[in-house]
Amino acid sequence: MNQVTAADKKDSPNNGTGFIDPSPSPTTQARTLHRSRVSTEAENARGSEPLNAETMLDVIDRGMISIDTATKRFATYINDLIPHYPAVIPPQGITASKLRESKQVLFLAMIAAAALGGGDADLSRSLNEEILRVYADRIFIKGEKSQVLVQSLLVTVGYYFPPASVIHLQFYQYTHIAATMA
Repeated sequence: MNQVTAADKKDSPNNGTGFIDPSPSPTTQARTLHRSRVSTEAENARGSEPLNAETMLDVIDRGMISIDTATKRFATYINDLIPHYPAVIPPQGITASKLRESKQVLFLAMIAAAALGGGDADLSRSLNEEILRVYADRIFIKGEKSQVLVQSLLVTVGYYFPPASVIHLQFYQYTHIAATMA
């Protein structure tokens, strides 16, 4: 026989009333507290506010790369990479600083692409991770769609930074995102 006791009613989510109690259980409260503590600790370890599109974009202001190195990478993109894959060409005569001001995502994608063959694997990996964080924030979280994002994705696809494992290959995913956004 299936008899429901008073203890069973008390332990059920609806407390025997047929309505679910909206207050969180002690387990849920503990998980929430742990997540907020871990999040706060991670933010404190970075020494900055939580990441968002604005703080993620400018790798120069954050000290990841110097303005001189970024300018050299931009020149490498213009002079060395565009002749091989001219999918995204910045306006004639634009400087690195002007592109950085007007189209930050595209600038980051271009210097990340140029860093790939620049001999500094750590810088290349870091810049690639930064551009992927920007895509995640702007495309997936905020749902943004723009020509600049399509152009940036094309640069990222054209000069794809290979993952450590083939299992994590996302080349086709980025191509699909750019195609559906365009």
